[in-house]
Amino acid sequence: MYEQISANKRRTAVMILLFALLIAGVVVVINYVAGYGTVGVVVAVIVAGTASLVSYYNSDKVALAMSRARPADPKEYARYHNLVEGLCISGVFPSRVSTSSTTRRRTRSPQAATRSTPRSP
Repeated sequence: MYEQISANKRRTAVMILLFALLIAGVVVVINYVAGYGTVGVVVAVIVAGTASLVSYYNSDKVALAMSRARPADPKEYARYHNLVEGLCISGVFPSRVSTSSTTRRRTRSPQAATRSTPRSP
């Protein structure tokens, strides 16, 4: 399992790097056509880095917003909350995971669980 986690982290880093290079390349081409020179390349690198960081740190919010997820009410979904709490206690799902000292802590608990509402036509 830890090999899969490491592989996923490597793939994520490669995808972010490729995305940043793609954005930088597009902006460099636009700068070349427009004739902005060195300043344009610096702007391209800044835009690409900013776009990569914003997309990395906000991708979960975008996915939750697209699926119209909302917190699962403990009274309405008591069985679901009990299931998640039991899994946390048994060690299948950690109740709190810290990936590193520089990243934010991710909480996996019944209170953090969400459910998706169906989209209206």
